[in-house]
Amino acid sequence: RLQNAVPSVDDGKGVGPDWKHSEEKLRKKRIRSTEALMLREQKLAEKAAAKLAKTKERELKRAAQLERRQQKLEEQERRRRERILRKEIRDKLLQQKRERREEEKRKRLARELQSMCKKRKLDSYLILDEVPSHRYGVIAYLVVEQSEAATQCVLYAQLADSSFASLPEEMYFVQIVSFVRRK
Repeated sequence: RLQNAVPSVDDGKGVGPDWKHSEEKLRKKRIRSTEALMLREQKLAEKAAAKLAKTKERELKRAAQLERRQQKLEEQERRRRERILRKEIRDKLLQQKRERREEEKRKRLARELQSMCKKRKLDSYLILDEVPSHRYGVIAYLVVEQSEAATQCVLYAQLADSSFASLPEEMYFVQIVSFVRRK
C-alpha cells in the first residue's frame, strides 16, 4: 500500500507513526477530493440552474413581447374597423345630404319655373337666365327645353356675337343638366 512508509516504533497496535501519518494524509486527500467533487457538482448545478433561469427569463420576455405585439395588432385592427365604420357613416351622411340638396334644388327650380314672371320664349325654349361672361365673348344661358316626353333645364354657352334665334344650332357646349321632369 504505502511505498515509503517505514515503521519506526511499534506502540502495540501494530501500526507505526509513519503509517498513521500516511493514512491521515490519504483520508484528508479523500475528503478534499470528495469536497472538490461536491463543489464541482454544486457549481455545475448552479450553472444549470442559472442557465435554466436565463432560458425561463428569455421565454418570459418573448412571451411578453408576443403579448404586446398581439395587443398592438388587435388595437390596430380595432382602429381600422372604427375608421372604416366612420368613413362609411360619413359617406352615407354625405350621400343623404347630397340627395337632400338635389331634391331641394329640384323643388326650388320647379317653384321658380311656376312663379317666374319674366319669361322670354324662343320657339319651344324658355330662357330663364342670361349670364354674360367677359372671357372670350361667351354668354351662358339657362334654358328650359319643353317637349312632350320631358321638361329639362340646360345650361348653354355661345358666342356673344350670335343671335338668340340661332341658340340651339349655334350651341358650343352643354355644361350641366340641372332639372328633368317627366310628363
